[in-house]
Amino acid sequence: MSEPATTPRKRRRRRSSLPPVEIRTQVTLEQVHTLWEAIVHDPSPYYVSDYTPRFFQDLVGQLGRSVVVLMGFIGDEVAGGLFITRQEAYPETSKPLHCVVDIFVLEHFRGKGAFALARAWKQYLLETIGFTTFYATIHPEHKASQYLVAQMGMYRVGIVPKFLPMQGKATDMILFSMAPPHTSAHEVTHG
Repeated sequence: MSEPATTPRKRRRRRSSLPPVEIRTQVTLEQVHTLWEAIVHDPSPYYVSDYTPRFFQDLVGQLGRSVVVLMGFIGDEVAGGLFITRQEAYPETSKPLHCVVDIFVLEHFRGKGAFALARAWKQYLLETIGFTTFYATIHPEHKASQYLVAQMGMYRVGIVPKFLPMQGKATDMILFSMAPPHTSAHEVTHG
């Protein structure tokens, strides 16, 4: 008698036990303070520029005026923030056109929650608010953030020279866009 043939079992990808991600615009001052504290105390040199408010009340004064924050929560914990620092609309309709964003993920959620947050922020910007595209600038040495925005589907457009003051020095930044870059027949390439 022969043994019954067995087929090899397919390995199933384990689903993350991560609680659902939620994007909120209505948040408490305590939640914004948690995010701000994480940003200003982050050991990475890439998040704090010379434009970063040094005092919490300065950030609060900017919210809703020149800065909009989309807070990301995983479970009930503050996991990160997407700051809309500039937004443009179509002049005829006031329909959202594009915006510039800064993204910060709390250290505890980097590697286990960052991609879920990024996907949720992207969906919120494009579907809920209705932007047609958005942009982000990232420090050339910050590989993790470059990888994160690439996973969001953003395209590297190029280097913006001396774009952001950091520690008193104008720093080059990489510009990323949700819209794919294209070349125009009118563009001149230098070789």
